[in-house]
Amino acid sequence: MTDAVVEARGRTAWLWGGVLLVVTAAVDLLLARLLLPGVGWAHLARDAVYGAALLLFAFGLRGGAGSVVGRRPVGVAALVTLALWPFISSVVWSLIPISSEAALPLTILGYGMLLVPLAAAIVAVVEIARARVVPSPWHRAPAVALAILVGTQVIVQLGMTAGRSDQTFAALWAGLIELSGLLATAGLGIIAIVLALLPARSTTVPVFPESSS
Repeated sequence: MTDAVVEARGRTAWLWGGVLLVVTAAVDLLLARLLLPGVGWAHLARDAVYGAALLLFAFGLRGGAGSVVGRRPVGVAALVTLALWPFISSVVWSLIPISSEAALPLTILGYGMLLVPLAAAIVAVVEIARARVVPSPWHRAPAVALAILVGTQVIVQLGMTAGRSDQTFAALWAGLIELSGLLATAGLGIIAIVLALLPARSTTVPVFPESSS
């Protein structure tokens, strides 16, 4: 397989992965604006699109072209975990009975369900930066997106701890969380699309991993 074919496949993977992330952000905005938390099929479709984008970035196309982690096992595992986590989380919570007597175990489980995707996200951004498949400085973009998401959650938690949890501030916190999610998801999608469409740059570090086939 020639380098041109590998690069073309890699660009295709980034293009479609970016489009899927932008679609995910658009669906998130639509669901938030229409206030449709109970529309299960819409959330399921959103999670499927989001998961498909991450799996595309994890594995790339044939031969690993476009894999943002160079198909390194740790990076792939982290992205696969993030792709499947919405479904895993839904299944787990559907199997757990909710009762006042189990408040502490449920709290512990809730924190665990938050820590697993956070840990996977940290591993993913580190592996993307280390792989250097994505050209500099854009290989740091996932880390910036994660910092925005985590920073927003910290601000919201501090605000609520300070007693700013009435109706006015609740709308503010919800808006901040929504905005950070949209910026992170849509931003990464747009970057992937732009990188896929830009002319190839001459560099000592390959933009796409070479295939042995």
